Amino acid sequence: MVTPDELLDAAAALAAGDREVDWRNATSRAYYAAFHRCRLVAAAEGIPEAGTQSAHASLIDGLTYHRNPPTLRGLGFMLKQCRTKRVVADYEIGAGFDRDVAHTVLADSRRIFDRSAGLVRLTQ
Repeated sequence: MVTPDELLDAAAALAAGDREVDWRNATSRAYYAAFHRCRLVAAAEGIPEAGTQSAHASLIDGLTYHRNPPTLRGLGFMLKQCRTKRVVADYEIGAGFDRDVAHTVLADSRRIFDRSAGLVRLTQ
């Protein structure tokens, strides 16, 4: 079993690499760490995963648009920004990808972890 924390640690290790492939993988792992962390928060807060959207869009919308407190809405907005950069990292492989993007997504994912820490008891 792998935890969101372990994914975030792996992202940090990859972000320290010197190759574009490392930065792309760091971006992807950091996003998925944040995604799985936010899924735990959403489940604890009773935010449903449903609809005709992807699990990613559903989670982001669930956090962002359902009259949630500002903390949850903030998590949704940050997760959306991370997802946008992850899509570039994973699908636009013909375009250049900068180390700074990986570090930005890693920092945003860490903020998601920090801001969600007090919301619920996260034990995964």
